[in-house]
Parts: sequence; structure tokens; C-alpha cells
Amino acid sequence: MAKSLRSFSRRGSVGITSAFAIAVALVGGSVQAGELAFGPVQQVHVRASTIVVLGHTFHIGDKTRITNGGKPIALRSISPGTLVSVNGVEAVNGSAQVRSVMAAATVNVPGATRLLIAGVVRGVSAAGTIQLGRLTVDVNQTLNGDGALPAVGSFVNLVGTQPVLNGIFLASSVASTPGSISGDSVPGSISGDGIPGSISGDSVPGSISGDSAPRSISGDGIPGSISGDSIPGSISGDRVPGSISGD
Repeated sequence: MAKSLRSFSRRGSVGITSAFAIAVALVGGSVQAGELAFGPVQQVHVRASTIVVLGHTFHIGDKTRITNGGKPIALRSISPGTLVSVNGVEAVNGSAQVRSVMAAATVNVPGATRLLIAGVVRGVSAAGTIQLGRLTVDVNQTLNGDGALPAVGSFVNLVGTQPVLNGIFLASSVASTPGSISGDSVPGSISGDGIPGSISGDSVPGSISGDSAPRSISGDGIPGSISGDSIPGSISGDRVPGSISGD
């Protein structure tokens, strides 16, 4: 496992150890990844119940929750190019159990939209690229001086851009916070430089603050307050926040 990855926050660079940078948690043959991908949909196969996002084919099961703006939708309602957040658990062999797919309200701008990909490294190149499924990822910007790369079989959670649709993914930082939080009762408060991409559950946090607020929030109880440099793209639920502030 490489020990040379570094993380960048909006307030400067923050070095983190391999245990957090690669976030390997191989337990019982699976990796708990939370948000597996946030990116544009490449293909939707309704008959096969699959969706392709950033080179990864995800199977949509009977229990997978698909939403748009917090409201349930059918798989056929998602069209190629739509930005989605895919949440679930990925196995060591690369297969994933998808728990939810959430369509984003924002439009993907190749090379500008901040995307996320997580998964098990299947190949490594001396040129500073790694292979995640069918996606080639350039990780040169995340390497320290020794240039050591993540090992094949390790789990990575990377943030970056894709200048060309369906092309190479340029990783710019290592995601150090959870991709998603879900459950019947989630934390009373969440704060940090990188807030989860999505939050859902019967009771969501009382407050959320940080440099980057979630892309989406849904649940029966919405936070009392949300603040940060980036406000969520969508909020839905039985109760809306008491206050929202930010850039």
C-alpha cells in the first residue's frame, strides 16, 4: 500500500497517512466505500438493470433506491450525461452492492465539475496512472516526492475532473471524509473541510458546516442549520432547514 498520497483541502494541503489516504477496510471480503462514484452517466441498460458511471458498471437491485430531488424515480428516467451519486459497498473482486443512486440537479461540465471515484486498484502504470475498472486515473497530482503509487488490490477514494467525457480521470486529491451517511439516525452535527456528498435517513444532522456542504440531503428531518462555502444542490424532506448560509 502506498504511503505517498496527500490530501488537499481548500485551505491548503494536508498530509495524511496511508491508512486514511487509501482507506483500506477489507472485512469479510468486502470494502465499505460509502459513495462509490459521483459522475456523469455513460450508459443505462434498463433490461439488464445496470448503469455505467466513470467506467464502472453498477447493478441496480430490487432494494436499490433511485431518487431525483429526494423523490423515487425509475431507472429508465435517468439519461446519459446526468450527474449521479452512487452509494453502496464494493467487494474485493470489484463487484458492488448498490444501495442508492441519486440524480444531481447540477449539470456536468467536463474538466470543471468536481467528480469522485472509489474502488479497488486493478492496475498500475509507471507513468503515474492506475486502473479502476475500465477507468484510467492519473494520480500524479496526489503523489509525494518519492512517486510511489497505490498497490494493486488497495482501495482508493479520489476526487478530480474528467476533461474529456469518458476519457482519463485527473485525480487532484484524496477524499478524506465519507462519501455518504445514511441510517435511521445520523449524527447531530457534521463539520470539516470536506462534507459527505449525500446524507439520507429518518433523522438527519441538526447542523452541517464546512468548506463544502453536501450535494444532496434527504430524510424525514432536515437539519436546523446548514453553513459552508458551498451549499447543497438539493434538499428534500418533511421539514426544511431553519437557516442556510454560505457562498
